[in-house]
Formats: sequence, C-alpha cells, structure tokens
Amino acid sequence: MTGKVMLSREHAIELLKIYEQAWINQDPELILTIFCKDGLYHERVFDAPYVGHSQIKSYWERKVLGEQEDISFKLLNTYIDGYNVIAEWEASFLDTKQGINKRIREVAILEIREGKIFSLREYWASEHRTKELSRTDAKQCRSKLGRIFRSLRSLQMRRLRLAS
Repeated sequence: MTGKVMLSREHAIELLKIYEQAWINQDPELILTIFCKDGLYHERVFDAPYVGHSQIKSYWERKVLGEQEDISFKLLNTYIDGYNVIAEWEASFLDTKQGINKRIREVAILEIREGKIFSLREYWASEHRTKELSRTDAKQCRSKLGRIFRSLRSLQMRRLRLAS
C-alpha cells in the first residue's frame, strides 16, 4: 500500500506509550508527535472529529489541560490488524469542570499511516468514583456533622419554645 509503513506490534505499543505519557503529563505538544498533520481525533463518534494538529491541540488544551488532573492510565489489551490498532485501556482522573473523580474504560480504534496515527476513534464508558477519605478527613467530617446536628437541634428547641 502506497504511503503506509508496515505496522509492527512494537511500533503500535510505542505509539500507545507516547499517548499515555502525553495524557498523564497533559502535554499537547507530545500528543501531536504521534498524529499525522492532517490526522483525525474522534473523541465522540457522533460528533465531528478534530481535524489536523491545530484542532487536536486545541481540544487537548481545553479538555486535558483545562478539565483534568491526577490522571492515571493502564493499557489493558492491544490488537493489530494490518494498519489498524484496537486498544483497550482504563484511566481515572479528577474532572475539574464537574468536580468529580472519573474512571473510564475505553476502546480506541487507530488507523496508522506512515508510522503515525491518521485516525483515532474513541468508544468509552465512565463512572463517578468516590475518593476514600483518610482517617483524619473522616474524623473532621464527623466533627463538622456533629456541630451541624447540634445547631439544628438547638434551632428546633428554640422553635418549640417559641411555638408554646
């Protein structure tokens, strides 16, 4: 096939490792190194893709830099078929826009041209994660709740006295 370099498993894994590092380190410049200049990034397959380095970089700056923190990533499975890669991973991060911890499981389909990603289509599901409180945090929460309940009880007693 003209214009395409044969894809090895090692090269596919290397692209995915760079993707992981770009995401964890929130580095839009690094993500561009693995995409073709006219590459397509489909974050939501029913929406139009981000096309080319400029749109992909803008998306990463807005979404990854602007709305995510404390990112973890684990590649679970990788399948290669010709010049296509199917990768499954799990990630978690703090969604700073919504103020919640998220865990996602994703399958991404990547089309590789000339050793870089020409097209990436993401299919994912997410769930909200509750962060476990430390003993100190839990103790502080119980203390605050105790004060709130005592205040409510006091207000209730005043109301009863006023009503009688």
